[in-house]
Amino acid sequence: ILAENDSSRTGTRMYMPPEIMADKPYTVQGDIYALGVLLYQLVIGDLKRPLAGGWERDVPDELLQQDIAACVEGDPARRLASARELSQRLRELSHRRHRAQREAQTAARQAKRKRLVKYAVAGVVLLGVALAAVAYALVRETDLRRRAEQAEKQALATSTFLRSMLETVNPNNARAEDFSLRQLLDAAADEVGRQFADQPEVRADLQNTIGVSYYALGRFDDARRQLEMAFNTRKQALGAEHPRTLDSMHHYATVLAMLGRGQEAIDLKREVVELRRKVLGPNDRDTLQSLDSLATSLYYTADRIEGENLRREVYEARLKHLGEEDPDTISSMSTMAQQALADDDFIEAESLFAKVLELRISRLGENHPDTLSSTTALARALSARGKYVEAEKLLIGSVASLEKKFGGEHLATLMARSTLATTLLEQGRAGEAEAMLRAVLAIQESTMPPNHWSTLRTMSSLGDALMRQAKVSDAEQLFRAVLEGRRATLPRGHRFIVDAMRKLADALHESGKDDESQMLLKEAEELEKVRSQSMSPRKP
Repeated sequence: ILAENDSSRTGTRMYMPPEIMADKPYTVQGDIYALGVLLYQLVIGDLKRPLAGGWERDVPDELLQQDIAACVEGDPARRLASARELSQRLRELSHRRHRAQREAQTAARQAKRKRLVKYAVAGVVLLGVALAAVAYALVRETDLRRRAEQAEKQALATSTFLRSMLETVNPNNARAEDFSLRQLLDAAADEVGRQFADQPEVRADLQNTIGVSYYALGRFDDARRQLEMAFNTRKQALGAEHPRTLDSMHHYATVLAMLGRGQEAIDLKREVVELRRKVLGPNDRDTLQSLDSLATSLYYTADRIEGENLRREVYEARLKHLGEEDPDTISSMSTMAQQALADDDFIEAESLFAKVLELRISRLGENHPDTLSSTTALARALSARGKYVEAEKLLIGSVASLEKKFGGEHLATLMARSTLATTLLEQGRAGEAEAMLRAVLAIQESTMPPNHWSTLRTMSSLGDALMRQAKVSDAEQLFRAVLEGRRATLPRGHRFIVDAMRKLADALHESGKDDESQMLLKEAEELEKVRSQSMSPRKP
């Protein structure tokens, strides 16, 4: 659905409790599950990893294993009853850990005595070797202790902060239905800078998590602020080439693209691609993720041919190194289907989208957000082939499910509604399409930055609906705004600009403004000719 598809890898879907996938009602226990996943990510220091089978292996602390498990029980009735209970567990975590450490140290000292006795029996001949080994062990033990103490300090800081957030939005202090992940993020964003002013790495970890989660909720400007701070802090504290710095850099560039800062996003994405190639290797999953993100920005806002070539490169690399059923490979397969749709190869687009949908249903279930995105995409291809009844049925179900999961103002929901309106328009139901598009546009204009790509797309579709009803004057006004917005955000000669020029020219012609219409058409043809000439030598 989205022009930037990285949110399918991270964000809201990772925090969804299993009962939602079964289409059961969302309760406060779903928020407890989300808190458990967030606690797991903080503990392992990997903000992109979903909680999956075998997650316990990533959490060596048995006490934290117990706390996380109590939050993410598959049966909602067996989860912790409230955020207050989790807060109490985390408050006592340090004391519980120290008690466990004392027991472990006692056992370690006993084992060490046994080893020393064994060395003594070996005799004088081996004394030098034994002393060297003991010296090495002491040095290593000191280093490990220092690392453990640092890790414990960070874990304690993050758990204390999480506890404070839980208390801020404690459902016992407000209506339970008001307690949500959105509240938790807002509370965290307000406090993280103050509480961790002298702990930059912990502060950056939390800001990165908050930023990625804001992105998944569609709150892009909030995401930008958090991710920019996380990126700058990590760059200063860890260095420009540290993997965690590059992670923040990647997410920051992605949100810049969603805010319409296209060239700035492209420049940053190119930089992170090169750094990840250097640090992680060309076929690393994260490197390919950044290359895919760069390809998307190029395709939609700058150089379509370079974007297409990079997308194909990413797809082939993922197919080779990750396999066909890997989520990232499936995402690339969906991208290739989008390209086929844009090239009017509707049969190929339908075939690929159908395969993507089949794979996602088998892996994720029918109501997973990625599955719903694939459902919407398949419906677009079906509608393009004139299979309107089938497309409309898919879209109505997809819109209802997305609205239930994300709300009516989320970008994914809005784009699915816009697609449904386009399908209605293609069936000749222009009045219904107009009403739906006006409702979508009203939300976008109040929640999105000026000239956002999704807003311009809706305005263009609304103009089409108005033209079908001979509301030429209103359509002309919209097409002028679309052309102005696309000229402000896209390079001269971009295909979206040419498309906007042709639509405005048609409206002008219907209004009797033939001179202006002919000038626009002539300019559009010249731009199209220049673009075609520049593209031809670079075709693979």
